[in-house]
Amino acid sequence: MAFSFSLSIFAPMKRIPNPIKVHLFALICAVIGFAPAANALIIQPSVVQADTVTLSATDVAKAQKEADKIARKAAKEEAKKARNHEKYLKKQAKKQAKREKEQAKMVARSQKEAEKMAKKLAAMKPQTVWLYGAGMNFLDSVVYVTDFQHLDSVYIEPDGELRDYYAYSGSLKFYLESHYGLENEMCAVFYMTDEKKAVKRFSKMDAKLRKKGFIINRVSRDDFAFEREDESASTQ
Repeated sequence: MAFSFSLSIFAPMKRIPNPIKVHLFALICAVIGFAPAANALIIQPSVVQADTVTLSATDVAKAQKEADKIARKAAKEEAKKARNHEKYLKKQAKKQAKREKEQAKMVARSQKEAEKMAKKLAAMKPQTVWLYGAGMNFLDSVVYVTDFQHLDSVYIEPDGELRDYYAYSGSLKFYLESHYGLENEMCAVFYMTDEKKAVKRFSKMDAKLRKKGFIINRVSRDDFAFEREDESASTQ
């Protein structure tokens, strides 16, 4: 890359030969610290006219070397960015593969649980349960307890819950509301498939309530009796 200095300051001295003008200009530059010593400048007849002078090949080589250095640095930066981007894409791909693998496991686990539940439901058989219900309000000392009863041909779900449990507790709540005007009673139904265990639990709960000072109001079977949901629907 050529770098020229203006010699226009010597324009009025047209009769001075060009070589003398060049050396004068170089001497002035050396004095003011603007350029290398005069002997560092060369004259290129093809380039130097009446008003220009070109820097040495050494300076041009230095400039080219610096430009190459900058280019290499830029290339390294671009290569580094490309490598980092490739690493990022690989990392994201691994994460996506891991998520897909976990989702596949979850789907397989859900299908397995569904099949297991389906088998349990298919194996379910109607059973006889022994049960009683209780309704109470924590702001009242009276507890309403039904007689000990049993129901035939009912189902116990695989998780151990009586099928249509909330319908049974709801029927007791409706009875207490309609016959006693009790709108804030909490009702629960206790059941077992073993009669002896159910009787024992019933007696134990009865004694526990009395010990805590609750007044037990017995609801006889003649007044209220649990019914299977299919029977209850057919009588309505």
